[in-house]
Amino acid sequence: PGAASEAAAEERRQEAEAALAQACAGDDVEALQAAIVRARAAGVPAETLRGAEEALEVVQELAQARADAEESLVAAVASNNPRLLQAAIDLAEEAGVAGR
Repeated sequence: PGAASEAAAEERRQEAEAALAQACAGDDVEALQAAIVRARAAGVPAETLRGAEEALEVVQELAQARADAEESLVAAVASNNPRLLQAAIDLAEEAGVAGR
């Protein structure tokens, strides 16, 4: 049982690490948070977790930038000000809102 349980734990760690790498490559805050929790529970090395947590901070910042740009775009549309609207469109494109 000892060797089998160690092998199963190693397999869980490897699966969690692979899922973590995949989540780090994306832009889904919730998926990355869940992958970090799973990886921590599976015993993924601390250095790998630190990298994922740094990636999470970046993903959260980008998500906030997109949300802020979306709000600015809505406000600009409501303002009927063409210059403000163009500036909001530019900001939204920079923040990656255009593809959403």
